Parts: sequence; structure tokens; C-alpha cells
Amino acid sequence: MKKFLIAGAMAGAVFASQAAAYEGVVTTRNQLMDAVSGNSHSANSRTVQYTFQPGLQRLRVVVQNFLSDEGPVGCPVTYTGSVEYPYGTRSQLLFNGVPSTTLPDISIQSSDYLTLPSPITPGSPIFIHFHLVSPCGIPFQNIHFSKGSGGDSFETCTCSNLPDNTMGGPGGGTVTNGFVPPIAVIGETSLPTYVVWGDSIEWGAGSQPMDSRGNIGPVSRSLGLNFAHLKFARSGETMAAITRGSNSLRRSLLPNVSASVNALGVNDFVTTSTGLMNQNSQTLASWSQTAFPGAQTFAIAFSMRDRSLTGMWTTLTEQIIAATPYQEQNRVTYNTGCRAGFPWLTACFDVASKVESSLNSGKWCVENCTPGVTTNPQRITADGIHPNAAGAALMGSAYNASSLHYP
Repeated sequence: MKKFLIAGAMAGAVFASQAAAYEGVVTTRNQLMDAVSGNSHSANSRTVQYTFQPGLQRLRVVVQNFLSDEGPVGCPVTYTGSVEYPYGTRSQLLFNGVPSTTLPDISIQSSDYLTLPSPITPGSPIFIHFHLVSPCGIPFQNIHFSKGSGGDSFETCTCSNLPDNTMGGPGGGTVTNGFVPPIAVIGETSLPTYVVWGDSIEWGAGSQPMDSRGNIGPVSRSLGLNFAHLKFARSGETMAAITRGSNSLRRSLLPNVSASVNALGVNDFVTTSTGLMNQNSQTLASWSQTAFPGAQTFAIAFSMRDRSLTGMWTTLTEQIIAATPYQEQNRVTYNTGCRAGFPWLTACFDVASKVESSLNSGKWCVENCTPGVTTNPQRITADGIHPNAAGAALMGSAYNASSLHYP
């Protein structure tokens, strides 16, 4: 069994050895789409993504036509696309040998493999360009805020004939916030790769701005500096909904990731018993272990739900636990089990302890929360449920591992 040894936080990972190559996810910022621009019928999108696999030159891009819970967009969507690397050089994506594809509603499709003009330098940005045409509206990722020149861009048109700029040239549409991400970029890799299951915390609510590489959400902020990953996060998500709902499209990509992170829980504990939470956590882990034999599986001790009498979250006395005593006990019991080590997990990441005022207090930290920051009080939550940027960074620092392994 070959291993990766990691020193400290994932953001400062050090690789001790390499595993055998496999077909896996090779970029960051692969995300779901969660909204439809109903008045738009054509669009151009550019996303910046990063890869860390040395020598990567050949890849394929997986496009999507569904919303984040695998619900309908409402009609087919036609894609054309390109990959830009080196900067200024675009290579056309082909789908079964032709430069465009029309996806039925609730479906995904991979492009053919594309060989770039030169290997990508690890840590360098690549740009994914899409042109979309849809009779009922353009699906897109709504949490994103544009990074401006040199980063992401998204332009839409109420017309159906916005010029296709995937191979260069002006588009001429209305520039707006958002983007159309690939759901996956896949190639040959020998590095660890992840799928992140998340709710609105990982989706990014409250934790703007993004980091320097466009990552948002605690796990992505940590993984996105060194690891390729899929991000399956949406507002309101629960373990119960995923394990009982439609998930075949997302699960079809699990053979392409060597590890999973279950960053869910903050929505589960208010409606689900600890026993069912444990069962659902085990189910999510089993999906990765079945799809990728030897996959590592992680979960989190998750954070709190409380409210502030002043709306500031800068003292403990103003904070009131929003959950009922029964619900809060669910959280404490689940987190205690996770910290002790669920048998179906490789490890538990103790996110709660990074932002909770004290163990199981149910309140957000207000003093000496961030290492090196001596000014108190400190506010690390946007609304008592979601972290702000400082809180998201603290949560992200919980994602550590002593070793990553492959069969």
C-alpha cells in the first residue's frame, strides 16, 4: 500500500510518496449549478481552475444540465467549449468528435480527451470556456462573485444567438455575477483527490470573499490550495436528503476521487436523530468505498446554530442557542462520536472546536479565536449559522490528515 504523508494542515501538505496513476479529478473548483437565468437563452462563461498533477497535458471536461439536487433545469442545453492553456492559447473541446453537444434535461456528458499544447505547470491556472444555448434559460452557479479581469466571467443574452467566444473574440452579452462550472475535469493523476459533500456553509454563504484561487467554503479553502476536488454543496443540504434522494449523476463521478469529505450536519441535527445521522454518514462513506476501493472517508464535528440578542456575536452573554435542548443534544452526541472515531471513517475533522467558545458550549468563539490575532472581541460568524471569512478560515484549518493511502 502506497501512502501520502501529510504534515500539518492540508493547505501546507507535504507529499512523501506517490501512488500509482489512476483516472481522477485533476482541477479545483468543479461545482454544481444551482440557479437558472430564465430570461437568458445564450451565454458565454469562463472559469479559472487549478491543477497540481505534474506533467498533466491530457484531460476531459464533464458538463452538466441539472440543478444541484439533481433536479430539472427544464429543457435541453447545448454546449460548446474550450480549454485555455497556456494563457492565450485555446484548444477546442470535442464531444464524440464534434465541437458541440446537446444535453437532455437532468444529465451529464464528458468531452473527448483533449491534448493541450504543453504540460500544465502545477499550480498554474487554466481557463475553461463554455458557450451555452437553451430555450428555457441558462443554468449557472449563483454563489460566485466575479473575480474580474483575468479570472472568471459570465455574460448572458435574452437572445439565442450570442456570439460563441470559446475560441476567442468578443461575446457582447450582459456581464453579470455567476459562472458555468464544469462538474468535473478528469485526467491521469497520482495525487489524492476529493469529493466534498456540503450544505450552505461549504456552498459559501456568509464567507465571502473568496481566497486567492477562487475557493469559497471551509473545505474548499483548505483543499483548494493543494488538491483537486469535486464540490457537491448546496444551500439547505442534509445527509438525509442525499442518501434518500436522486444522486446517480453525482455518484457516477465517485470512481474518479480517492477520498470523500462529509461536511454536512448543521441542517441534519434539527430534524434527524443521532442514530439516523450515524446511519446516513455511514451510507455516504460506503458510496466512496464502493466506487474507489481503498478510498479514505472523512466527516466533521460540525458547528452551532445560535442567535444574538444584539446581532453582533461579539459576547457570549448575548448569544442564545437556537436549537432545542433535544436538537443540541443530537449535535453534541454526534460530534462526540465523530471525535472518538466512527468505525466507517478514516478520521473526523473537528471543525466545531475551531469556532466554538468551549467544548460543546453551543456558542461561537468571541475571544482569542484566530491564532496571531490579539484584538478582542472577534466576530467569526455572519448570522449564528454561517461563518464569515474569518470563521471559514478557522473551520478550514481543521482539515488535517496524518496519511492518505491507496490500494
